[in-house]
Amino acid sequence: MSEKDLKAFEAHIANLRIEVSKDADGLLTVCSSSEPLFCYDVHDEDGVNALVIDTLASYGRHFFGLDDLKIGTKVSPVGKLSVPVESAEPFSTIEPVLDLVA
Repeated sequence: MSEKDLKAFEAHIANLRIEVSKDADGLLTVCSSSEPLFCYDVHDEDGVNALVIDTLASYGRHFFGLDDLKIGTKVSPVGKLSVPVESAEPFSTIEPVLDLVA
């Protein structure tokens, strides 16, 4: 893993917005709004984090050559949105956190 590739990946995901919503039955939906684009339905928050980490690690590996990428997440709650949501209400965002262990 080169420092240049890591910096390029870091810059690429710097403004990545990932939202988690919950429907009336408690099903969680996690979606990104920019590249890498993904959207998953999951039954618990551990599953949400695992899918986000796996997706970002795979993206880093395939598009930036980052085989030993260590990624974590930071969950931040959100307030009510001004735009009404019909079937799901966002309750947190996920921010990728690179965990560089020497």
